[in-house]
Amino acid sequence: MSIVQNTNQSQKLIHINTEDLPISAFNNTGLTTDVTVNLEQAIECFTSEHLAVSLHSLSLPSSWYNIGPFDNSFEFKISAGAYQTLTVSPGNYNTRQLANAIETLLNGLSLGTYTVSYSSITNHFTVSETTTTNEFSLRFTGSNTIHKQLGFAKDEYSSTSYSLSSVNAVIIFPYQSIYVHLSIIDGDSQDSFGRATNIFERIGIPPANNLVFWRPIATSQRYLANRRYINNFNISLTFEMNGVPVDLNGLHWCFSLQFTTVAGLGRTVPNVERPVSNILPRAVADFEEPVQGDAGNAPVE
Repeated sequence: MSIVQNTNQSQKLIHINTEDLPISAFNNTGLTTDVTVNLEQAIECFTSEHLAVSLHSLSLPSSWYNIGPFDNSFEFKISAGAYQTLTVSPGNYNTRQLANAIETLLNGLSLGTYTVSYSSITNHFTVSETTTTNEFSLRFTGSNTIHKQLGFAKDEYSSTSYSLSSVNAVIIFPYQSIYVHLSIIDGDSQDSFGRATNIFERIGIPPANNLVFWRPIATSQRYLANRRYINNFNISLTFEMNGVPVDLNGLHWCFSLQFTTVAGLGRTVPNVERPVSNILPRAVADFEEPVQGDAGNAPVE
């Protein structure tokens, strides 16, 4: 439900800096982006009212890696061998650094001599076996694959003439958005398939080593909270909607929630009954009582 942001109803702002929260507030060890906030003074409204909530503002450092533990592996084999899983160490890579990392992994297998190059013209990686003795294959069908950063789909690819180039443009950072999840609006939002979820807002991702500061427009989306008495809530950040948590590498973030008391909301069931015809059957019309004061419908004496 959308409610105009500049409503004159009673409003409250809650400002949270995760660095101020106790250790017990953090739901995952090592992550600062999944917290349960317990309020010393609850926010509440009367039973005839509702609480609407919106994200007033948010700021967080973009200190996460573009290659993390959820997207850093692929499989490799030469034509006569079996697949082996290779894993890139998590970190914040540019294209040249990533090419060198893949090259080092391949040559560490002692199955030939490989070079990995990146073209800024086509935005593709190319893997070549320089001794020209082994055709090879790459596979990205498993979990936690690095296919987007290398320019591939979740598929299996084989070299031609001892060389293999990526089929898609490289996306050095595989995600486009950060999703804010809030427990007290659970079920009031929907994902790409229309399934109920608790996604509160979607924040665009800036370049690395910058600060995200997000502030909504004046008429941004507000949700009716699913409780009239709020003394705690859970809020978390994930990349996209697949549940991969945002890892700030030990840094903290700040956000503000705006609560508005909304009175007089009600719902009516729409009238979907079949409309009654204005033309009555003659058998009914003959016995209908005249309407008092309507001379046009009075019987003739």
